[in-house]
Amino acid sequence: MDFVERKAHFFSTRASMKVVSLSPWFKLLGAALAFVLLSLYSAIHSELGNQISTGESPGFSWVRTYTDWLLLLGLAYLILASALQHLWFQANGKPYRGAMRFLAGLELVSV
Repeated sequence: MDFVERKAHFFSTRASMKVVSLSPWFKLLGAALAFVLLSLYSAIHSELGNQISTGESPGFSWVRTYTDWLLLLGLAYLILASALQHLWFQANGKPYRGAMRFLAGLELVSV
């Protein structure tokens, strides 16, 4: 491997490690996203939400139309964030790796 290939590998690894090291923030953002999406879902299916028409709130109507897709995208985001966190656990030879994986699994299940 010549110098250019080593340098390219170093920067690609360094950039990917920066993204992977941000995984706790991705999970926090995912938890906030899950809270907002579940709140919208419960508001849409509440008694008051059924009485709001499209003319009164076009945004609410749009969310009502695409609720299922929004929930699936939120789930996909959480799975991606969990995969990044798993990669972070593998990259760092930290002690208590099993306990951290267990806590991360509990976090995913609770969200």
